[in-house]
Amino acid sequence: MVSLKDSELENLTSVHETESKERQHVVSKLKSVIVENERLKNDNSKLSSEIIDQDNFLNDKINVLLKEKENLEIVIRQFTKSSTILENMVFNSKESFNREGLGYNANAPLKKEVKNPTPPKNASPKSPNPNCSYCNRSGHISIYCKAEECEFKGKYKWIPKGEISKKFDDKKVGKKKIVNATKKQPKFHYH
Repeated sequence: MVSLKDSELENLTSVHETESKERQHVVSKLKSVIVENERLKNDNSKLSSEIIDQDNFLNDKINVLLKEKENLEIVIRQFTKSSTILENMVFNSKESFNREGLGYNANAPLKKEVKNPTPPKNASPKSPNPNCSYCNRSGHISIYCKAEECEFKGKYKWIPKGEISKKFDDKKVGKKKIVNATKKQPKFHYH
């Protein structure tokens, strides 16, 4: 074996110690760099996922805006088409003072004013001659009929419609009256 001197040995040990310290320092730096690298990888993955989400959101928004733009372009095309049609109609229309086509005839004779009719001077109102619906007599109506108020006393009998017979069997009336088939028949009340 080789023999070493004390001075060399001390040199070697000091070098070894410095190298070991440097190695420890390098190892600690390496660990810190590894930790920093892991942290940066995590940050990078988080940021990349956020960027992807934001990119997807913006792409969706772009698609919606493109559809809206297409719809608005269609509406604008319709407006421009209708405005050109309207301009053509206005250009080809008649002048404002020309009213033919609206039922106006310039050659029609002028209308004359019509006076209100005057009633005849000798006209007098006719006096009403009402017929009673109860007893078929003229001169009164059923509200004021004496036969309905039971002022006529006597026997009443049923007369079928259309049969000719005496209307009332009464002492006050006394006349034989023939019932016409076209007139209304009297109402009979039993009290």
